[in-house]
Amino acid sequence: MIQNLLDASRLRAGQSLKFEFEECNLDNLVQDVVEDLNFAYGERFIVVSVYCYQEQLQP
Repeated sequence: MIQNLLDASRLRAGQSLKFEFEECNLDNLVQDVVEDLNFAYGERFIVVSVYCYQEQLQP
């Protein structure tokens, strides 16, 4: 959480952030974000619509 605050301060000061890209499970990532926002904003945060399209890959 402290790192998040430092990152936010850097952005507000006009500094850039370094990103590291990696593969992830998008479903889990979205669920984590929704849980974090729900925790932070409580009843003020409402998910209006959720649509998930999962393409089936052919072997």
